[in-house]
Amino acid sequence: MTSTRSSWTGYRGRGVGKALLGEAERAASERGVSVLHAGILTLNQDAVGFYASAGYGPRGTMLRKELGTPG
Repeated sequence: MTSTRSSWTGYRGRGVGKALLGEAERAASERGVSVLHAGILTLNQDAVGFYASAGYGPRGTMLRKELGTPG
């Protein structure tokens, strides 16, 4: 199995993500959406940097707790 991250490495820095995000934002705006949220793990600094460069900023805090495996 190939990870998604390694599959897309060759496209980094070519503007593909920026173009896709721009198109998604345009389509959302045309449909009356006024706010978009991007759920990103804090440890994924590449993604955090990408969305920050597109104008996204922090909004609130999401907390979680793992309870273990049932049974």
